[in-house]
Amino acid sequence: TQSFKDKGFNFKVLLKREGDMPAIAIGSYDTGGTGWFSSEYIVASKKIKKFDLSFGIGWGKLSGGKLSFDNPFIEFDESFKNRSKQTSLGGTFNSSYFFSGPDIAPFLSASYQYSKDINFGFELDSFKLNDFERNIGFTDSNNYISVFLNRNINKKTKLKITYERAEELNISLEFNDNFAQKNNSKTYKE
Repeated sequence: TQSFKDKGFNFKVLLKREGDMPAIAIGSYDTGGTGWFSSEYIVASKKIKKFDLSFGIGWGKLSGGKLSFDNPFIEFDESFKNRSKQTSLGGTFNSSYFFSGPDIAPFLSASYQYSKDINFGFELDSFKLNDFERNIGFTDSNNYISVFLNRNINKKTKLKITYERAEELNISLEFNDNFAQKNNSKTYKE
């Protein structure tokens, strides 16, 4: 008798490094979790002067909305048509749904490095809400474009402002530090 403990793992494998042609990677979200958030993707990325561009195709959670189209893998094998829903409470590795489902959808992002500490850009995604998210108050959006601004305040602190799908404004402050390099050699006397 356990509650849901969704402990999915994400991974990304670089297939080709960036050179004259874009870098290419393949990845997965929520591998080994409940499967509610599972998705797979193939993405190409290229930096051109101050622009950083990415374009990809997503399955599963990344395949929703009006931008979706038929999964081409179904042409090779009908088993790719059905994306099984996980029935476990999480923690079960299940590769049977990889790159499956009736639809896939594109996603892309473009950012511009304005200065050493500031970059901004936009993202287009087709992230699909599931029943779990609708039940806790999230709603589907007809807008697939988000805009963002990232500002490095100092070497360890970053401010991120995102206007997601013309509906939600998110502001976050991110702190980074390497605790392995901290001097822990102090001794204390009782």
